[in-house]
Amino acid sequence: MNYFKKTLLIGLLSILFAPTLSAQNIDANRMNRDIRIMENILAELFRTQIETPTAETIIVDRGGFRQRGIRGTYLNGYGIIFMINRDDPFTPKMHVTGQGSYSFYYGSDSDSEGASPKVDETTVKRRITEFLMDYASTIGQLKDDEQVMVIYGAQTGSNRTVWNYRIAVNDVVVDEQSNKDLPVISASVTVKDLKEYRSGKLDEGKIKDRISFATSEGKEYMDLKVMGNIFETAFRESDTGFRMSGTPNYLLLDNFGAIFSFDTRYSDREGAFTVLNNSRTLIQGLRRGDNRIQVRGNVTQEDLEEIEAREEEIKNKIIEAYSAMITNVSEYLVDYGRTLNSVDSDQHILISMSVSASRIEEVPQRVDLQIKKSVLENLDRGRISREEALKAVTVTEY
Repeated sequence: MNYFKKTLLIGLLSILFAPTLSAQNIDANRMNRDIRIMENILAELFRTQIETPTAETIIVDRGGFRQRGIRGTYLNGYGIIFMINRDDPFTPKMHVTGQGSYSFYYGSDSDSEGASPKVDETTVKRRITEFLMDYASTIGQLKDDEQVMVIYGAQTGSNRTVWNYRIAVNDVVVDEQSNKDLPVISASVTVKDLKEYRSGKLDEGKIKDRISFATSEGKEYMDLKVMGNIFETAFRESDTGFRMSGTPNYLLLDNFGAIFSFDTRYSDREGAFTVLNNSRTLIQGLRRGDNRIQVRGNVTQEDLEEIEAREEEIKNKIIEAYSAMITNVSEYLVDYGRTLNSVDSDQHILISMSVSASRIEEVPQRVDLQIKKSVLENLDRGRISREEALKAVTVTEY
């Protein structure tokens, strides 16, 4: 990575050097802030280019500096997991001419070792290592025995493409084959090791040896697939108002457990979003005297109060629907999560959901539910009650 880019990234970290809080007193706002900064850094490290034999390099636009396909999740007692979705849809910023094969590259100026910047297992691991060594140690509030994990290739939403796909440029359709076999790559390191490297107790060679890498070839685990279908049923048969968009993605990691991710959206069957948005626009326009707002007759103060009351009613209904959705998913997790035989007793089950609810501040954009498999085994053996198991589900909102 060139000096200018690295200086910018390090500048982002200056606000992270603050006194560490105790594990029992996690500052959620600060943790979310740290995660967002790390997501942005990963987005920069994994910014991709496309090169063709007959055209200049073009930059891949992934929706701005913060990449939609990167999610950070904090799990109390485990640490932080960052999931990088390599299959986020690509939108080139400029058109190119000609035809031929397309190859994906990282910016060559970021390759400090002089090797090919082409996107492959070696370059992915190199960038994950760079992130863990240079940036992950600045995340506050983590305990020494917790970990920072990065997963490259994890599906984090329902919108997906595959590396073996066809892209049309100036009416010429080209097949891209080069990265279709790239596996899911995960790496983890303990917070203690990161702190020792940061303080100089571990040199570069030793910290690299402490980073544990694993790969997954995308095997289909029947128990995870069935559990994904169960979550689909949970949304299809519930009356919470929230629906699942697309299908759930799942991943099994030997050094963590099972991860399920999917998108959810409030089902606007009664036109609630339209009423909500229209009333917001009307109220704001009338109060600032916007002459572009056209209304029939005179709008009295009572009319405004009635509109505001209707808006508050709709908002409260969606907030209640969100709460009911969390309860519903938690119950399905507790009641059926014990069937995940591929997950070991000391491993975790994580559900990561994006939430679409008309930009209501009280409803998060993303929520994670997590439980340890051993809790579900204790429930199965009658050692704890269902209510106790439900209380063990950790809910983290972003």
